[in-house]
Amino acid sequence: MTKKRHPFFNGDWEDFELEFIESHIPVWKQNIASVVSNLFIRRLELEMSQAELAEIIGTTQSVITRFERMGRVPTLEFIYRVVKGLGVYIEPLSIKKNDSQISLAERSKRDDGQQWKRDVISIVEELKAYRIKANITQSELAERIDTTQSVIARFERLGRMPTVEFIYRVAGGLNVELEPIMVLQTRPSFPLPKVEKEKHSRAVLVSR
Repeated sequence: MTKKRHPFFNGDWEDFELEFIESHIPVWKQNIASVVSNLFIRRLELEMSQAELAEIIGTTQSVITRFERMGRVPTLEFIYRVVKGLGVYIEPLSIKKNDSQISLAERSKRDDGQQWKRDVISIVEELKAYRIKANITQSELAERIDTTQSVIARFERLGRMPTVEFIYRVAGGLNVELEPIMVLQTRPSFPLPKVEKEKHSRAVLVSR
């Protein structure tokens, strides 16, 4: 059986996984790279070209190419657009799993293109609650992660949407281990985006 080639690593998938685990890449970037890799695999499983995915989510093939090669760190918003375009589920960043979390099926029904914002708001609120419970001031947290109190205040009131990197920095400053973003490879119960049927009759394509 032909081995899968990794989109942004010059080698086989198994070699990438070994080097990835042994590398000194920050945890937040490992999480993003893992998500991108799993979405790449999902696209191949669907026998969907980059151009087809681009058309579904309203972008260009070159943007999808850059996304799959991690030409730049993608935003959460764009990751969620790709997730929706591929018809898969995603587990968001969280401090811990609990029974009160919204079910995956319910999340899919509510996905109006703003689910990524709701998930960011949720993790920020979790981290803020943890900071308060641990009796850590904004100034103390800011000192721990080498920033200012005003930056922490803006983070907690969502003055702007934080990056995955900064969310991980705050969690690290609080000594909190995050549950990473995860792409679930099981087939969803909701219908996949429509693409022309004849386009999916050919063999699995490699990333162009």
